[in-house]
Amino acid sequence: MEKGRLRALLAIAQETHWDFVADDLFKVPESDIDGPRQRLISDEPINELSIDFAGFVQGNLSSERGGRRELGFIKPLISKTFLEQANLRYDESLRLGEDYILYASALLSGARFCLTDPCGYVAVMRPTSLSGQHSTRDLGALVQGDLLLMANPALKPKDRTALKAHYIETLKKWHWLRLIDAVKSRSPIEAIRCFYAPFPVIEELLRNLREQFIIRCSAKCRLLFGRAAKAGSPGAKGGKS
Repeated sequence: MEKGRLRALLAIAQETHWDFVADDLFKVPESDIDGPRQRLISDEPINELSIDFAGFVQGNLSSERGGRRELGFIKPLISKTFLEQANLRYDESLRLGEDYILYASALLSGARFCLTDPCGYVAVMRPTSLSGQHSTRDLGALVQGDLLLMANPALKPKDRTALKAHYIETLKKWHWLRLIDAVKSRSPIEAIRCFYAPFPVIEELLRNLREQFIIRCSAKCRLLFGRAAKAGSPGAKGGKS
């Protein structure tokens, strides 16, 4: 975090009375920390952009953003007074999406959320980052988090639409990991249970299974052809020297 970042965010918060003020982040690869920087959210200047609940949730859809550019990665300056009045805290049981759940809950509680241009937070992107490794349990907990948000009576129709899209996207990932776990543990009953889900989730599971089948078949074919070619080579046993 570069010098002056918190001062800049605080000035924006005090001037316009925002409850959350977040700056767009810079991303750099671990292999070239001092190299070119890429903005996380927007490649163009945004000045001060007000974020509502639906916009925030849509900004966390990996199918739309991708490349780890979801809004849940931002690091806002948060009003302690607002958190206390809304009785909000981090859900310490979550190991995935804990920022997303807190920020979404705050927006549903009436938080005024501002996103501004980079002020000096530099995120180093590591291939082995723990935040990029999701367990079955982690995804299941995030699914439950979305369900709790959906039970909030303050949701507007556009909010519910955005939240359902995020819920289905997370559900797809969760059911796929559950299916992998079932196959590894050789539990056909648990594997069948994975297909007890909304149609888009079932469709995703079938697509993933098809891709895995093609990959495995291709690998076996290459192995067999490789053995055949080796056996028929001039230097193979029984061949001409």
